[in-house]
Amino acid sequence: MRKRTDWLTDANSALAAIRANRPPNDKAIIQYGTFVDGQGKTHEVHQWMLENGIPIEQLGNDTAGIQSEFDAAIANLKARIDTVNSESQMDLIRLQSLMDKVKNCLELATNLLAKAGKAKENILANIR
Repeated sequence: MRKRTDWLTDANSALAAIRANRPPNDKAIIQYGTFVDGQGKTHEVHQWMLENGIPIEQLGNDTAGIQSEFDAAIANLKARIDTVNSESQMDLIRLQSLMDKVKNCLELATNLLAKAGKAKENILANIR
């Protein structure tokens, strides 16, 4: 969970960098920019997105783009963030379900031990 939370923090930083560097029109070509991750390390947005499997423009092997390419990168990154958030929520639901099952098992074991103790007391009382 911690790793996923760190990734989401980095992804939101990358998204903010893309939005901040977005060109004002479709004729300007601008670098995607950089961001600082949770450990204080600086990353280039374009390279970080490629390393994380998020689609981004790669024509000419440059790290710059026009407005429409920035818009596509923003949409792709937002989609990945939403996917990871959904996965996190599903994992949390699964964890809560498992915790409930453990609680139920402990209650069952406690009840069985209590009944066994009462049965032993009744047997001893009947022997006397």
